[in-house]
Amino acid sequence: MIIVTGELLAGRFGGADAAPWIGWGRGLFAASGVIWVVLLLPVQVWQARLAKAFADGGVVPARYWTLSKVWIVFGTVATVLPLANLYVMIFKPG
Repeated sequence: MIIVTGELLAGRFGGADAAPWIGWGRGLFAASGVIWVVLLLPVQVWQARLAKAFADGGVVPARYWTLSKVWIVFGTVATVLPLANLYVMIFKPG
């Protein structure tokens, strides 16, 4: 839905290739999506599987905490990218 409406609105500014900020917005949006699909979703699945093992009071394995740190770092990046995208879409630099 976001991609379709974004492409339709880009036409109002001369097309998606007419303004550099549209390309930057696309890139930031795509980068966030790639991080989610390639890293964050698999990490969440691995953590959920590990959590089943210690759900009944077992010891939390070190691998769980390592994955948690990965999620925090890349989750932060995946959140900041759409915020940067919002800035680009509002202020239209370049």
